Amino acid sequence: MSKEKSAKSEGLQEDDLLNRIVRAWRILRTIPDAPKPEAQTRRCKTCKYWTKSGKSEPPGKEAGGYCQSEKITEDYTGKHEADMLVYPYTENGSYWTGPEFGCVHHDQP
Repeated sequence: MSKEKSAKSEGLQEDDLLNRIVRAWRILRTIPDAPKPEAQTRRCKTCKYWTKSGKSEPPGKEAGGYCQSEKITEDYTGKHEADMLVYPYTENGSYWTGPEFGCVHHDQP
C-alpha cells in the first residue's frame, strides 16, 4: 500500500472514531442525571429545632442540646408516620443530642 493510501485510510479511521465519539457524547447528553438523594442528614448544631444546652448542665452535657422537632416525640397515642421516632412512654422529657448528631428532618417545618 502506498504512503498516500495509508495516510488517507488513517484519516478515515480517525474521522470514523471521531464520529463515534460525537454520537456517544450526544447519546450520553440525553441520559438524565442520577437522582439526588431525597433527604440528607445534617447536623443538629445548625438545625432550627435544636436548642443548645445551658451552662447549668452537668459536665459534658453542656456541649449538646435539645431537639424540639415534631418528628421526635414521646406521644405514642398520636400519629405514627414512617419518618418519625416515637418514644413509647409519656415521661414529659426531652431529647438531648450532641451537636454532631443529625437527622433528615433538619430545618423542616
